[in-house]
Amino acid sequence: VDFPFEAELKDPALEMPATKGEGRAVDHLNRGRVLFLDKQIAEAKNTWLSARARYGKQYPFHRRNDYFVGLGFLNLAITDMAVRHVGFDEKTIKSNMANAGTFLSWALIVKTDHPDPLVEKMTPKGLYNLASIYWRYDRHEGAFGAAETGLNFLRKTGRKEYRPAFNRFTAEAHIKNRSYLEAIRQLD
Repeated sequence: VDFPFEAELKDPALEMPATKGEGRAVDHLNRGRVLFLDKQIAEAKNTWLSARARYGKQYPFHRRNDYFVGLGFLNLAITDMAVRHVGFDEKTIKSNMANAGTFLSWALIVKTDHPDPLVEKMTPKGLYNLASIYWRYDRHEGAFGAAETGLNFLRKTGRKEYRPAFNRFTAEAHIKNRSYLEAIRQLD
């Protein structure tokens, strides 16, 4: 079973808009955005990481910054795989995927008590990518948790994006756990 990543921005104006505000932290977010959209992913990721190191949680967009860093690591890994023709088990790719998972988890699961409209809008896609990372590296419990978090978010907000994929993640996790009745219930 394979869950392909959806790391590309389909609509950059909606998925990564310019952040309105003032101060150096917002400048870092927007500078990283420009670099990312110009396909300078490593530079964008480094810009967002420096904002995180310098400003931490001292500004209202720190959750957005973590989401962007996670997206940067994910895109960096996917681009690197395509350019160098290596697989998911190559050391650099594995490291970038682990970092992507960490930052996406912070933005989408850990920091949910810090509202950010952009992250809320992108939560289903982000949780799908997070679950895909976990699944790719046989961390089925993490994939199950991300999918369950995604389903709960969709129920709470009344949205429907990625619902079949989240249900498939949970069903496949039940199959891996040999809970076949639960898997059939989930698929049903």
